[in-house]
Amino acid sequence: MAKKLTEKHNARIEVRIDNNIKLKALAQLKDTGLTLSDYLRASVSTLANEGLPKGFGAPNAEVLASLTEAIDDLEQQRQLPTAHNRQELEQLLNDD
Repeated sequence: MAKKLTEKHNARIEVRIDNNIKLKALAQLKDTGLTLSDYLRASVSTLANEGLPKGFGAPNAEVLASLTEAIDDLEQQRQLPTAHNRQELEQLLNDD
């Protein structure tokens, strides 16, 4: 019979990640004395106790500006440039 998980028991978390990412993470931790498990334990504990870092997943200024342009276009406050063919599109994309 399986034990009921309580606050007194440790939980096991398994994740799948690209091996190259894992190796890069291990290289970052190499001189700290931390194992990957130590780091993940600390990160999950911080998340549980303090929540996500401020701005986590928030769009950057460029994305916000693009969203504002799209909203203005949809609300007909400002019309975005339109391309009718590939050449016009490439020219619009390269104009800065």
